[in-house]
Amino acid sequence: MKKDFNFQALMGLDIKDEDFVQTLGMPAEIANTPGVNDWVLDNIEQDHIVYHQEQGMSESEAKSKAAEQKRSAHKNINEMLASRGLL
Repeated sequence: MKKDFNFQALMGLDIKDEDFVQTLGMPAEIANTPGVNDWVLDNIEQDHIVYHQEQGMSESEAKSKAAEQKRSAHKNINEMLASRGLL
């Protein structure tokens, strides 16, 4: 049985890593590895940059804010992985 590493599965939701491959175009070789979350966070970071710029931030401010959000999410995900012995 394949282990799902995505943060939603870690929180107890019935979301499979394969769902990210099918719906978001994530490369299949990343599924069922801790790298799934890095891929998702990289994509979310880019979305956040665009959003923050649309809200009036400069490109530099938007990138800084998005990077801060990514670091925070990455820390939380790593804590979940570690608590389950997956790191």
